[in-house]
Amino acid sequence: MDNLYSVLNNHVQPGVMPLVERGWVPDSALRFGMRRLLESTLKMVQFDGDVEKQSEYLSQFIADLKQRNIAEQTKAANEQHYEVPAGKFRSNF
Repeated sequence: MDNLYSVLNNHVQPGVMPLVERGWVPDSALRFGMRRLLESTLKMVQFDGDVEKQSEYLSQFIADLKQRNIAEQTKAANEQHYEVPAGKFRSNF
């Protein structure tokens, strides 16, 4: 069975994010969802006090980060943050 993060990332997020970005999701619902996501993430990395498992996880996490690019989704970021539709300027002037 997929863990919660995988389910959210692959199934829920693509449908919900457009609604969030348009401001159609109440802040209380966003806070609730974030709390659940953070709670599941914390459970994944606590390892029930087993310091060796925690250390191994941290070492693998750091090794993974070192192999990644500094910025991974630059095209999507540019589209989201820098490309403003012309209609936006018309409505401001």
